[in-house]
Amino acid sequence: MSKISVVIPAYNGSKTISSSLYSVIEQDTKLCIEIIIVDDYSKDRDQLIVNVNKIKEKTPDNINIKMLFNDENLGGGASRNIGINASDGDFITFLDSDDMWMKNKISEQISKYQDNSILTTRVLKGATVELSEILPKLIKPMNELISDSLFVHNRLIQTSTFFMSSDIAKDIMFNPSLPRHQDYDFLLRAENKGYQIIQMDIPLSFWRVEDDNSGRFLKKKATPEFFIGWYKEYKKYMTDKASIAYVAKNIFSACMITKKISLFMRFFLSDNFSILDRIKIIKGILLWRWEKLKSE
Repeated sequence: MSKISVVIPAYNGSKTISSSLYSVIEQDTKLCIEIIIVDDYSKDRDQLIVNVNKIKEKTPDNINIKMLFNDENLGGGASRNIGINASDGDFITFLDSDDMWMKNKISEQISKYQDNSILTTRVLKGATVELSEILPKLIKPMNELISDSLFVHNRLIQTSTFFMSSDIAKDIMFNPSLPRHQDYDFLLRAENKGYQIIQMDIPLSFWRVEDDNSGRFLKKKATPEFFIGWYKEYKKYMTDKASIAYVAKNIFSACMITKKISLFMRFFLSDNFSILDRIKIIKGILLWRWEKLKSE
């Protein structure tokens, strides 16, 4: 019988960890489930331990919960890697400490899993499950490259939906240096190594987002300089369309929000782009802004 490892990075997550854990414990499967909580030097560590221990007392026999503790704040990527290395399941999944799963998440994904693939799903995004929005509107087609899915077509693929063999997780790992885009990094490198990214047309995870404004867009030290640096490093994994779309949406937005238009112009006029590229970027900005206005 297969064993599932669930890696939960936690930073100041004592208030939401109980709902996250119960969403795993209440899965409609009798498979053995190993839950690995990696506390990333939280300020509320003591309360987190209390809350987790209360739940451990009531877990069924097929569930095992263990906690690991970082001696300093390392970030989500490093914490997930610690959990991956400590796991011994046949399959690995991820769940953020403020997210939740639908009760059929594991059973649906393990029944649909294909070798050499990373299986994802649609996601419920919002402040509560009841008020959430199902995203993406259209899932990733099988033959669509992941950079086009993420940046051209804005198909949300969130980390708490991931499901893969442990061999794949240990082969790819997360980039511990990234304050954000950790999911993008993981998927882009995985596809580059030959793994297929498959998105199921069903929402099986809840992504808790209570504040979806521009401030959230730039949290976690994600400055315009970060977006530009990330683009330069990861452009090699993108199609031309995806590359243009990332500049037009992510980099332009970051510079607009922080009022660093001069930074954008220097980057836009640099040797990174041809005249044709610049025309495409301008077109992309105008089309994207028009779509945003229509949706508002």
